[in-house]
Amino acid sequence: TARPRSRNAPARPQRLDKILQDAGVKLSSVASDILGKSGRAMLAALVVGTTDTDVLADLALGKLRKKIPALREALTSRQRASCGDRGVDPVQTGLPG
Repeated sequence: TARPRSRNAPARPQRLDKILQDAGVKLSSVASDILGKSGRAMLAALVVGTTDTDVLADLALGKLRKKIPALREALTSRQRASCGDRGVDPVQTGLPG
């Protein structure tokens, strides 16, 4: 059965992108859907502390794989503080906990 969506659901991707931009992660400049399959995999890896840009970029799937060099650059420009260090709650961002 489908879960009812909250009225704030459409704002979640923008709120998450703002958090990422503040942390220096420019994922949305390369990936059109930061909550797509590839984006969710990269975000989950960031939340658990993965900092290796090669590992993060290699999580790209499908058409996004063609953009791996741009992904590396977008992920390299980020500050060294991970989402976990910044007190980001995965529940608030819509990520799996």
